[in-house]
Amino acid sequence: MRTGTLAFFASIIVFCVILSRIPHPIFILGFIPITIICYKFLPVKYFIILLAFLLGLSWVWMLAYWQLANMLPHSLEKKTLSISGEIISLPAINNHRAQFEFFISSSSKIIRLSWYAREKMPTLKVGDRWQLQVRLKRPHGTLNPGGFDYERWLFYKKIQATGYVVASNQNHLINSLWYHQPINRLRQILRQHLRIVLQQYSLGGVIIAMIIGDRSGISNNQWQVFRHVGLSHLIAISGLHIGLIAGFSFMLINILWCCLPRLCLLFPATQAAAIAAMLTAVFYSALAGFSLPTQRALIMITMAMLSILWRRSLSWDRVLLITLLIILILDPFAVLTVSFWLSFTAVIIILYGMNGRLKPTGWWWRWGRVQWVVSVGLLPLTLLFFQQYALVSFCANMLAIPWIGFVVLPLCLLATITVLIAPTIGAMLLTWGHALFNLLWPLLVWLSQQRLAYWQHTSAHVWFIIPAIVGVILLLVPRGFPGRWLGGLWLSPMLLLSAASPAYGEMWLSLLDVGQGLATVVRTAHHTLVFDTGTRYNANFDLGKAVVVPFLRQQNVNHINRLVISHGDLDHIGGMHSILQLLTVDSIDTSVVAKVKRLAPVFYAKKTIKLCQKGEHWSWDGVSFTYLYPPPTRLHLANNSSCVLRISNGAATVLLTGDIEAQAERYLVREQASVLPATVLVVPHHGSATSSTLVFVHAVHPQYALVATGYLNRYRLPKRKVIERYRRVNAMILNTVTSGAISLHFDKHGKLILLQRYRQQHQHFWHVYSVIASGAKQSRSSTGSHAQAVG
Repeated sequence: MRTGTLAFFASIIVFCVILSRIPHPIFILGFIPITIICYKFLPVKYFIILLAFLLGLSWVWMLAYWQLANMLPHSLEKKTLSISGEIISLPAINNHRAQFEFFISSSSKIIRLSWYAREKMPTLKVGDRWQLQVRLKRPHGTLNPGGFDYERWLFYKKIQATGYVVASNQNHLINSLWYHQPINRLRQILRQHLRIVLQQYSLGGVIIAMIIGDRSGISNNQWQVFRHVGLSHLIAISGLHIGLIAGFSFMLINILWCCLPRLCLLFPATQAAAIAAMLTAVFYSALAGFSLPTQRALIMITMAMLSILWRRSLSWDRVLLITLLIILILDPFAVLTVSFWLSFTAVIIILYGMNGRLKPTGWWWRWGRVQWVVSVGLLPLTLLFFQQYALVSFCANMLAIPWIGFVVLPLCLLATITVLIAPTIGAMLLTWGHALFNLLWPLLVWLSQQRLAYWQHTSAHVWFIIPAIVGVILLLVPRGFPGRWLGGLWLSPMLLLSAASPAYGEMWLSLLDVGQGLATVVRTAHHTLVFDTGTRYNANFDLGKAVVVPFLRQQNVNHINRLVISHGDLDHIGGMHSILQLLTVDSIDTSVVAKVKRLAPVFYAKKTIKLCQKGEHWSWDGVSFTYLYPPPTRLHLANNSSCVLRISNGAATVLLTGDIEAQAERYLVREQASVLPATVLVVPHHGSATSSTLVFVHAVHPQYALVATGYLNRYRLPKRKVIERYRRVNAMILNTVTSGAISLHFDKHGKLILLQRYRQQHQHFWHVYSVIASGAKQSRSSTGSHAQAVG
C-alpha cells in the first residue's frame, strides 16, 4: 500500500514537472509489453511498484490528453459565437464587470467569461442557463520569472477557453433552477445575505472569506497585512479551519452527550461526537465549494471518525497515504497547486515533529511547539513559492489561530446558519463575530509594520529544496539527538542564496511579458532602471504588482534607482502605484510630470519627479544612459512625447522607445542619426503601422527587435508589414506573446552572454497549445541567421 501509493504519486510528479509535451498515445501503449515482461521476471514487490508507477503515468496522461484535445480550436478564436450553457461558479461582480465560469452544453467545455455592462448588470446566479454571444480565445497568460503561471491555473481548473460576452439582444436567460448547482446556489445566497449585513464594516470581506471562501471583498492593504504576518492561510477556508471546527464540534457534542446519561445508554458519546464532527466538516467544506485543502482535511477527518465508529485503529501515516491516493485519483493535477504542497507538508511536519517524544506535557507542547514545527518545516516551501518569509508568523499564529478557530469562526458559522432562518438574530451574531475579529486586527497591523516583520529573499531553485529538507529533518529531531545542529548547515544554501547580478560594465536587459503593454528592466552592477510598468485592469490588479515586482524580487532587487514612465497611456503607467508602494524608488523620469504627480502625491512630497529631456546623460557602473527624446517643444504630442532612452556600455547598445510614432522617428533620424544604431531595439508602439518607418528601421539597424504585445490583442499588433521591415535588416524578431519574458545579457565587450525566452525555456505541456504558430515560425526563421550571435 505505502510503496504503491508513493510510486503512483512519483509518476504524477514526473509527468507534471519534467514533460514539456504530452507523449504520443503509442508511448503509453508501450507500457503493455513492459508490464508483461516485468511480470515474468520481477519479484512481486517490485512489480507492484512498477505497476503503480505505470498506472499513474497512464492515468495522468489520459486526463491531460483529453483536456488539451478538447481545447477551443484556433479557427474559432476571436469570432462571435452563439453558445448555451450554465453558470457553474459564483459570479464575481465588480462595478460594471462580472466574471464567472460557464459550462457549454453542446461541447462539454468549461470556459471563463467576463461580462461588461455599460449600464445595469443583469442578475447572474450560479446554476442559471443562458444563451450568450461570446468571443473566445485559448488559455493564454503572461509568463515571467517569479510571476504567476495563469495558464497552469486555468489548466488545473479545467478551463478550456477564456473570453467575454458580446453586447447583443440575443443574450437571454433560458431558465433559473436552483437544483442545477444546489451547493453553489446556497453559497451565493449566503454571500448576498452576508454582504448586506457586513458591507458597512471594514473587515466584512475578511469575515465572508472565512465563512464561504469568497475573497473578492478583501482589500489590497488587508492582503498585505496577512502576508506580512504569515496568516494568508486563515483567509481562505483551509484544512486548518475544517480541522478546528470539526474538533470543536466533536468536543462540544461529546460534552453535551455525556450530560444526558440516557443518550449515552442508547449510543456512545464518542461515536455521536464523531458523527457530528463528520457532518460539520462536510457542511463547512461545502461552504468553501469543496476546494482542494478542504478535500484533504475532509477525507482525513472522515477516516479518523470512521475509525472511531468502527472501533478500529488507523495509524496517521496510513490515513495520510489513503488521503493522498484518493486526491490523486480524483484530481492528479492537484500537484500543480501550491496549496497541495503546503497542506500535505504541514500535516507531515506536524506528525514528524510531535510524535516520538516522551510524555509531552504543558501548553507549549499542546500548542506552542506545533506552531514552531510548522514555522520551521514550511520555511523551504515558503521561500520557494513566495520568495518571502514572515518572521513574526510564529507570534501571529500563536494568537490568531486559537482566537479565530475557537471564538470567531464558530460564532460566524452559527450566524451563517441563523441568518437564513432568523435574519435579525443572524445579523446580530455576525456583528459580534466581526467585533471579536476586530479586537485582533490592530495587533496584526502592528506586527506587520515592524521593521523585521518579514524577510524578502530571492527565489530558490527547486534543487535547493533537497538539502533544505534534510536540514528541517535534523532541526526537528528530539532534543539530545547527535548532529541536530547540522540542520542549520543543510538549510544554509537556501537561506544564503543570492541571485546572480551583472559585473562591472555588463548590461542586463529584460523585456517583461505584460500582455498589451510595456515594462522593461535594465540592470547594471549596482543599479536598476525600470522603463514603464505595464497596465492596470482595476483597483485591485495591475501588472506592476503581478509581474514587475515579483520579477525584481526573484532577482533579489528591492530598490529601483530610477523609474521611467515614457508617457501617460494606461498600458505604460498602470503599474506605477503598486511599484511605488511595494519597492523603494529613488526618482521618476517622465514626459507627463503633471499626471505622475497627480497619481503619486505621496512620492512627489518626498522625492523627485522630473522630465526626461533630450540630452540628459548619466553613467552607472560603466554603462551610459542618454535621453535622445523628447525636446522641450514636443511634450504635448501624446505618443510622440514618449521618452526615448539610449543605453550603452561602449560595445552593445539598447534603444527604448516607448510609443513613439512616425513624427518622432523622423525627428530622431534627422537630429540623432549618429547615435541611433543599436544592438537591441524595443520596437516602438508595439509594432503598430504608425511607427517603425522604413527610414527609422534602417537608421537603427538592430540585431534584435523585441516586440511587446498581448495575445490576440484587439489592435492586431504587431502589423505584418512592420515585422517585414525588421526582417529586411536581418533583425532577430522576438515577441513576448511567443517568448514570454525576454532577457538579453551583454558583457562589457558587447558579447551576448545570455538570451533567454522564458516561455520556451520553461515550457510545460499546458503551455504548448497556446503558442501562436505564426509567431513560432517567425522566431525559428530568425533564429537560424543569428545562431552564431546567440551561441
